Amino acid sequence: MKKVYLLSLCCLLLTQVHYAQQKFDKWWDEIEELELQGKSVSALEKAEKIKRKADRKENPQQFIKAFLYVAKYKLILKKDSEEEVYQDFLAEIEDQNAPTRQVLYSFLAESLNDYYKENRYRINQRTNTDSIARDFLTWSKDDFQSKIMSYYQKSLSSEQKLIEASLKDFTEILNYGENYNNYRSTLYDVLANRYLTFLKHHNYNPENKRSHYLIETEFYGLPKDFVSIDLSAYEDGTQKIETLKTYQDLTRLHLQQKNALSV
Repeated sequence: MKKVYLLSLCCLLLTQVHYAQQKFDKWWDEIEELELQGKSVSALEKAEKIKRKADRKENPQQFIKAFLYVAKYKLILKKDSEEEVYQDFLAEIEDQNAPTRQVLYSFLAESLNDYYKENRYRINQRTNTDSIARDFLTWSKDDFQSKIMSYYQKSLSSEQKLIEASLKDFTEILNYGENYNNYRSTLYDVLANRYLTFLKHHNYNPENKRSHYLIETEFYGLPKDFVSIDLSAYEDGTQKIETLKTYQDLTRLHLQQKNALSV
């Protein structure tokens, strides 16, 4: 009798989850149609509705997707709304728990980097100050680099919760492929690789003369030897060392998991 009850309960829960997903899909179809009609105000209102529903139902993927859509529409509809969107990010990050908080940190870092790239010429004319202002619109190039790297690093905090989180809950918003289940098997992997993509392709100090090639053979040894290297001796003022540190953390994780595919 107990087995029959548990089976019935599981079927009921699966039905409810399926129905909830259908509702979200229907709402997103409506938003797409509103966009095609050029009705951004109505699309914003619908996205805000999804955001409230997803938060109430603790659906992190739908919540983050809706939050990003709301931010997009604010930027489209409101003049000089960049600072408002930035503060929205900070407020939601403060209000959310792991792993939603970490995913938002990653998107905030990416958004700030996109803003810097689009406004690079003007930003590079600014002089550095002793402290970073609250208003990101006044930041210098170094301020952007510092904050972007800081937010990416915070996206990798609460490591154990990122490892334990259900990766499929974030499939749609993080746009990863089918091989991630073989090679990057946790949410920590996905967020770490987003950070690595930034580090490898967005160098804020390309003219730095202190950069050097790492030719020591220990960097090309076995994974178990690589993770034991003390990188503090190699600080050179570039993003190269931060890249190696992140690779160390990823390698250490997969060694602990005994994931032969990644090592």
